[in-house]
Amino acid sequence: MTAVPERTERIIHTVTGDSEQGKALYATCAACHGYKGQGNEAIRAPKLAGRSNWYLVRQLKNYRLGARGYAMADVPGARMRNASASILESGDVIESVVTYINMLRYTAQ
Repeated sequence: MTAVPERTERIIHTVTGDSEQGKALYATCAACHGYKGQGNEAIRAPKLAGRSNWYLVRQLKNYRLGARGYAMADVPGARMRNASASILESGDVIESVVTYINMLRYTAQ
C-alpha cells in the first residue's frame, strides 16, 4: 500500500487594508471569535484565523448588505449582524479587518 502524501495548501492573501485600523476594529469581533481568531464553539462563532481572505470578505459584505443574519433559524448570524453593524460601514473597513485577521495565527493545543 502506498502512502498518500499529506496535502498542504498555502493560502495567498490578496487583501491589503490598513492592519492597524483592522486591529482596532477586530476588538469587537474578538468578543465572540477570540483574540487569536480561534472561534467559540459554545456560541457557534467560527474560527477566523487561517480562513481565506476572499471568504472573509464575502461573508462580511453579506452581513453589511443584509444577505446574512436575517433568516429566522440563523441565530448566530443575527448575533453577528447586530455586533458588526457599527463597524462594517464600507469596503475599506472590511478589507482592514480581513487584513488584520490574516495576521492572526491560532493552532489548537
